[in-house]
Amino acid sequence: MSGTQSAITTFWNARSGGYDDQPGHGITGAGEPDAWIRALAEHLPPPPADVLDVGTGTGMLAFLFAQMGYRASGIDLADDMLSQAMQKAAQMPNAPHFRRGDAVEPPFPPHSFDAIASRHVFWTLPSPERALGNWRALLRPGGRLLIIDGLYFSGPSSEPGPAEEQHEAYPADVRAQLPLMSPAATMGDVRALISAAGFTDLRESNLEEVERIERENGYMFSERSPRYVVTAVAP
Repeated sequence: MSGTQSAITTFWNARSGGYDDQPGHGITGAGEPDAWIRALAEHLPPPPADVLDVGTGTGMLAFLFAQMGYRASGIDLADDMLSQAMQKAAQMPNAPHFRRGDAVEPPFPPHSFDAIASRHVFWTLPSPERALGNWRALLRPGGRLLIIDGLYFSGPSSEPGPAEEQHEAYPADVRAQLPLMSPAATMGDVRALISAAGFTDLRESNLEEVERIERENGYMFSERSPRYVVTAVAP
């Protein structure tokens, strides 16, 4: 593991204890689970299908996939986060399968999945171009890519929100190694990375309903930094 990745993993291990209780990370309010399921269903093949959640953390996305009827798997390098996901999975029927693994280089053979998804992960990858190439290789022909994230650090500076505050804990040398933490990062950069990896039928949307419900439940950060949804298809 590189020094950059080791620092990132250490940071998220340290945050694992209260992660699920943080608005915007865990599902903390009324109506949010159903809104997430509706949003995800728009972009995935019909269940059952094999879906991988890269950088799963405590498993939020993977558990939603399992609830929707998918054969869900999740990987993460942060052992403390992954341990929480596994503990929750032990109490559930049709639980996702969790294992330790790098989001950039997932430990699976080619053509293992019908969809690969990431949530709040793409921005923190040291090598997003390498990750996308590996994800494409893991997808079966016609498989779907789903990225949910935000350009949290780009554009004019404003009053810090939760994302800015917590990720300032990354050392400056680590931040400098993350292309999508650059203040100059744009959606054009995201699109270019995905297209260069060979994906087709790239589409952009948002989490309008999810973020409206989050705001109703008192989580206001999404109003300042709305997340994007990008989908694409593996040829």
